[in-house]
Amino acid sequence: MKFLHALQLQAQVLIDMVQRAAALMGEPAQSYAEAGAALARRRVFSPEDLRLYRAVVGFRNVLVHGYTSVDILRISQILAGREYRKLANLALKILEATGDP
Repeated sequence: MKFLHALQLQAQVLIDMVQRAAALMGEPAQSYAEAGAALARRRVFSPEDLRLYRAVVGFRNVLVHGYTSVDILRISQILAGREYRKLANLALKILEATGDP
């Protein structure tokens, strides 16, 4: 599926932003999960945002490391429902909280 790479890049960029934001806020993280939890503690992420972020991390890991097969039906749903736009909202929350692009 031609959009998998774009979704993978989007996921990685968000993960990188979360890790940088956590460090800028004085909570450098040793893992992607710790970085997301730091942003939740700082109230940058709501509990729902944190769940989405964790799902993004899992999705990225499946694509990059091949932990399990990719659910093409789920990818189709993400694309059809434009769910990928939710990641842009998380990125905006990070930008507003840190002022760091």
